[in-house]
Amino acid sequence: MTVQIALRRVATGPLPGVRARIGLIGLASGMTTEAEMHRLIPQDGVLLVTTRVRDSNTVNLSNLAQMEADLVRAADTLLPGERLDVIAYGCTSGTIAIGEAAVTMRIHSVRPGIPTTNQFRSSVTALAAVGASRICLVSPYTQSVTCAMARHLVLEGIEIAHAVAFGLELGSDICSLSPQTILAETVAADRPQANGIFICCGGLRTMDMLEEAEQRLRKPVVSSNQSLAWHALRLAGISDPRPDYGRLMRSPLPKL
Repeated sequence: MTVQIALRRVATGPLPGVRARIGLIGLASGMTTEAEMHRLIPQDGVLLVTTRVRDSNTVNLSNLAQMEADLVRAADTLLPGERLDVIAYGCTSGTIAIGEAAVTMRIHSVRPGIPTTNQFRSSVTALAAVGASRICLVSPYTQSVTCAMARHLVLEGIEIAHAVAFGLELGSDICSLSPQTILAETVAADRPQANGIFICCGGLRTMDMLEEAEQRLRKPVVSSNQSLAWHALRLAGISDPRPDYGRLMRSPLPKL
């Protein structure tokens, strides 16, 4: 049977992401970062596209470092041949385990010239933006992973007034923590000498507790997912404030 097809010429318009396009490399086992990034990305002309890098649900420095082998493939799947304004790697502890320079090198090997960020760099930059130089660190990780994170923060010139770790070894357990639990632990972790709080790890669901935490503590609270969205947006030239998600989302990039 022959079907008659009517060919119609239509006018094409601008592609999605006319203001900015952000590529996110999430974790294969992740359940949080993509959803929280989408909550923070403006819907008007900003496109967030995602891919995933292979990882293990068991969170230790050895397993985290193994993600490096799949970063090139993952980055190459983000809108191949199309414009991207920023590429963001969504793992705080993974950046530490692999090394920030290695993460950037792997991404740039297939997507050269595109600005990149990661959850460690975005968090350090965010803490500077809100004036938090002496922090309390809230971490879901084991003590060994938390210690590695603390060392790298100190190397960035950030003082740690107090640190707490939940000792969780599985990424799925980290993702299971409720915002109410994270809020209670954040408030309990605060110390008077700290001028900011850093809630570390993209697996933690923080969007529904950041504003309340800041109101109760009267100091800035930065989380990994919040900082990644903020840094990627600012690098892409997007400065739309998101007033319900913490002081950071109303802040410009710092002059470093």
